[in-house]
Amino acid sequence: MSLKDDFLVDLEEEILTEAAHNFFSRRVRLEKEVEAFSRAATKVRKQMDRTLQIADTVHRVVIEAERFYTTLGVEPKGLLRKDQRSSPWGPLEVPFRFTRKGRYAALAEALYSELAAETKKYNHGELYKDPETKLMKRTAHYEELMEWHQELNSHIVTENKNRPSYSLKLAKSLNTDVCEKEKAMEPCIWGNNGCHLDERLSFEGVPFSCTGLVQMPVLPPAREIKTRLHGFLEEIYDHHSGKIHELIFQKGPNSYTPGSTNR
Repeated sequence: MSLKDDFLVDLEEEILTEAAHNFFSRRVRLEKEVEAFSRAATKVRKQMDRTLQIADTVHRVVIEAERFYTTLGVEPKGLLRKDQRSSPWGPLEVPFRFTRKGRYAALAEALYSELAAETKKYNHGELYKDPETKLMKRTAHYEELMEWHQELNSHIVTENKNRPSYSLKLAKSLNTDVCEKEKAMEPCIWGNNGCHLDERLSFEGVPFSCTGLVQMPVLPPAREIKTRLHGFLEEIYDHHSGKIHELIFQKGPNSYTPGSTNR
């Protein structure tokens, strides 16, 4: 074999090695990104479940949930989703006030404040100190997942444009003997339609619905809507005092307690 032939063989191997490395490394990076996105979605779902649990308690306490949000000038979005499962009823600590109406209002306000805090965590995350790096980070949250989802699908579209058939065609073009034999056998039709290889190895887009997450509003702090909130609660108590007495002061509406650290 001549020096020229040796050079061509080395060049062929280098080109094929580089093409294969680039192709597979891109796929591995994308697969890892899809897995990381799925793990982050799982964390946000836990926050969603907790938020919906508190929302369910709030809805039971305020009786007329839809009118509650309307009065506060808030669009409830996923907080009132129809498929939400109600959590079991149980004892609930009611703040002390001299009157039952006052105790009811204090309980509802405490629950609302807790719900507002949880919707904020769900949408914007919560700062924490990383125990390893000691740096401040933010927990996974809904808005981050929405942005990441768009970027992820953009990466998938870009990767699918880098068709595997191009790399295969390059490899075959460097080996004229193989190329001539396959042309005779016609195992794959090159042209505008490409090869079934591209279809088999392409990445599918990731629908956001696969996260199982729902859209929720960021509720205003209780201090900003206190007048409307208390006016609504007084009206509800006057109209449903019998039901409120039974559910709150006799049975208790839920096992959740405002400010509970039980996660």
